[in-house]
Amino acid sequence: MAAVSLLFFLSGLTLRFTPVGTRVAEYLMAATPLDQLPQADAIVVLGGDPLRSADALRIYRAGKAPMIILSGEAEEALSILDAGMVPRCVVRLDTAPRRTMDHPRTILSVGGIDHSSRLILVSSKLHQRRALAIFRQAGYNDVWMTSIETELHYARKKRQPNHIEVACVFYEVAARVKSWLVD
Repeated sequence: MAAVSLLFFLSGLTLRFTPVGTRVAEYLMAATPLDQLPQADAIVVLGGDPLRSADALRIYRAGKAPMIILSGEAEEALSILDAGMVPRCVVRLDTAPRRTMDHPRTILSVGGIDHSSRLILVSSKLHQRRALAIFRQAGYNDVWMTSIETELHYARKKRQPNHIEVACVFYEVAARVKSWLVD
């Protein structure tokens, strides 16, 4: 137990205070900048995080897709889209997913989406590569990821990840390993 604790502690220090942490965080990012996104059939917001909803609003206003699917917890996300004056007729709710692996299957029930649909996924910057892989494994071929977080990350001078990013990196690596072993 002491060896495992020491390993996690040293891994945390490595991710926080060395360029390794920046490289790992950037590996987990897989976003396409907004101006390079192609026209899509829908914007899929993975989870109800307010920043993701604001990102969906930004993409919708740029004319990249005619429909927004809020997947997961949607109450707060819906209020942000309402405040942004997005017509309710273009917003679809998918409240069925309980985990990331469920999203590709459950969005099929909202109508107008199938495996040939062109999708723009919106998620946190450290969740991107895994989310893309899950959608592609589920049979979606035309899928892109975007995030204002990623664009801001690259717009600023490169920096070391903060303590929240370190925790997210650990979570994403563990989730990826779990998906390889279990899912």
